[in-house]
Amino acid sequence: MIVVVATNYLIEEKKHEYMVLVKKLVEETRKEKGCISYVLHEDINDPNKLAFIEKWETKEDIDAHFKAPHFVELTPKLNECRTDREVNLYKEIL
Repeated sequence: MIVVVATNYLIEEKKHEYMVLVKKLVEETRKEKGCISYVLHEDINDPNKLAFIEKWETKEDIDAHFKAPHFVELTPKLNECRTDREVNLYKEIL
């Protein structure tokens, strides 16, 4: 299993727009092959810092997710709502 932590730093004025767009992304992604869990979290101290905590069966499933039509369509629109994004992949070791 691979865990993805994708942190998004939002433009405050565009948070509502981001949330509307991301709802479709979450709904479609949860249907994808290999998606175990795909949950969006808000930082306790900074409401404009959101993180997806994702669990995928394989790295190949993650690669397919990045090429999925809904991901390709929505990513440019989501980019307009954030100042930065950081994506890290993890594997369980203990």
